Amino acid sequence: DFCTRVGTAKLNRRTLEAMINAGAMDGLGKNRASLMLQLPEVVKATEQLARERASGQNSLFGGPDPSAPALRLDLPESKEWPLGQLLTGERETLGFYLSGH
Repeated sequence: DFCTRVGTAKLNRRTLEAMINAGAMDGLGKNRASLMLQLPEVVKATEQLARERASGQNSLFGGPDPSAPALRLDLPESKEWPLGQLLTGERETLGFYLSGH
């Protein structure tokens, strides 16, 4: 949902990786390891949806078709990374440890 709302023009794989490493996506209910594992499929599906929308599949009033199905993916889960790896991702992305305090 986040990726489709923001759009691929403003959001790329590298940006999403940084957001996941920083913990910005922790509120989505998935752990960081699962989000990283799912990232390639999410980016691919989001880009495909953006292409479909750009090809003119809009409603009569110019916006996206509200009857169009939402993007739903059944993606694999993974065990959370060890605390050290989580903190390293935060440090590399933010410059400091956010969740280790």
